[in-house]
Amino acid sequence: MIAYAKTEDWMLAWERGNNVLNDKNIKTKDKRELKDFMKEFEKYVKSELERLDASIQKSIKADFWPNTWHWQRMKAMQEAFGELDWYKKKNYARTLETLKTYGPAQRDQARKEKLFEAVKLELAGKRDEAKKIYQEIAGQKKDDGGVSTWPYAAEYRLSWWMSVE
Repeated sequence: MIAYAKTEDWMLAWERGNNVLNDKNIKTKDKRELKDFMKEFEKYVKSELERLDASIQKSIKADFWPNTWHWQRMKAMQEAFGELDWYKKKNYARTLETLKTYGPAQRDQARKEKLFEAVKLELAGKRDEAKKIYQEIAGQKKDDGGVSTWPYAAEYRLSWWMSVE
């Protein structure tokens, strides 16, 4: 269980610990240390979720991409603990939902759609039109903290053209 927790496989760590605690073949006194550990583990998870939520909320208020590791960790914790009562009482799921629709996410979706439009134009033989779109998207590399992959993809398309022209 500790190995799962160290690798941040929250779901497996939680399940493994609870499976041992619920095992009727293991004596209660032999489970005491694990029971104490599980209490500490739950306390840690709750405090970590509070920290992650606060960090992501700051990003939402600033209309800026959140720390990727915080976002990923919070999603993994939601997957592991999302059905538990104490988790449901908090607004963590709402925070993660907000990340799908706030400013940077909408702008990133728009970049993605434009890039796909440019690829379609390129495949239709309309390279000049596609090139303009690629250049526009590539120019947005530093927008929203520079975390969007679409400007880098557009830049790659442009560099690829330069190498074959």
